[in-house]
Amino acid sequence: METLQPFWSFRDTLSAAFLTLAWRAPELNSNNNRVLFQFGNSYEVFLTDFLDYVQRAARERISLGRQNIAPKEVANTLYAAFTKEQALKFEESQLQEKYPEFKALMREYEEGILLFEATKILVWDKASQDTVGLENFFKTVQGKYNWEDRISVTQYTINSEAMARVAEIKQTAQKMSAKEMLEKF
Repeated sequence: METLQPFWSFRDTLSAAFLTLAWRAPELNSNNNRVLFQFGNSYEVFLTDFLDYVQRAARERISLGRQNIAPKEVANTLYAAFTKEQALKFEESQLQEKYPEFKALMREYEEGILLFEATKILVWDKASQDTVGLENFFKTVQGKYNWEDRISVTQYTINSEAMARVAEIKQTAQKMSAKEMLEKF
């Protein structure tokens, strides 16, 4: 249900100041803050809601004013955008009632967030703060995950005079121990 009379009354009061940044929405009391339109039985949109929207839409209001559009036409354009935005908000608020599978998905999402938070608090936060428990656990499993030696490496450093003999040193190193290599070279 839409009642345009409050909007028309507001629109008729507009001057060129409406198209500037200095414009401020007029103060309304409970007598002249009437319903502009209503969706369903409970979603009512008042003139103050529209005035708040117009105040926030200053950039669009000023931009339309720079195009030499009359204040009343700017108000009409903003009202059309406002009604569309409010219709989308109403539809968004009705998604869970209209679509049971969406409601189930949202509930699953919320429960997942709760489960994550509970796990974080009860498991991860406690584990990160329990240094004594972590140290005891480490001591009990310290040798359990170690690998046995899988490779033995011996490193030789050769001076520049012996660079010509690298191939010979390499062959000899495969046949001799490190101690014997040091004695020979």
